[in-house]
Amino acid sequence: MAATTEITLEALYAELKSVHREVRKIRQHIEDPTGEKAKLRSENSTFKRPLDVSDTLREFLKLSPTDKISRADVSKRVNEYVKTNNLKNGSVIVPDEALQNVLKVPIAELEGLTSLKLNKYLSPHFIKPTPPADAPAGASAPATPAPKAAAGRPKVKA
Repeated sequence: MAATTEITLEALYAELKSVHREVRKIRQHIEDPTGEKAKLRSENSTFKRPLDVSDTLREFLKLSPTDKISRADVSKRVNEYVKTNNLKNGSVIVPDEALQNVLKVPIAELEGLTSLKLNKYLSPHFIKPTPPADAPAGASAPATPAPKAAAGRPKVKA
């Protein structure tokens, strides 16, 4: 009896999860039927926003000193470089000298370098934009939230 109840509860939970997913899709379609808002949000993504990069990465990608490039485009170009130079052994990337000069992967981690870990080694090359000089000093730093009170156990009245 307990096993059937457990199976029934699992099935109900899975069905409820599916219903939640469908409701979310319907609500999204009602709020944005043409998909314009979603498109604007995706275009404004930090992954697609053009940024300045370090001189090392700029030389590797053969960019001019004034060019900016997005994180997505850097990832694409590095993956193309890996593919054209046959630097992939299964899912592991074996960097050549030029790629190693850019990534600076520690020797101990070379065996586990995959496409998913590339961004970890590319991220230091992206130069974060500085806030405008006319902005107030406290505007760029987010306000620190007040600490939450520790949740204790509820007191039971006797």
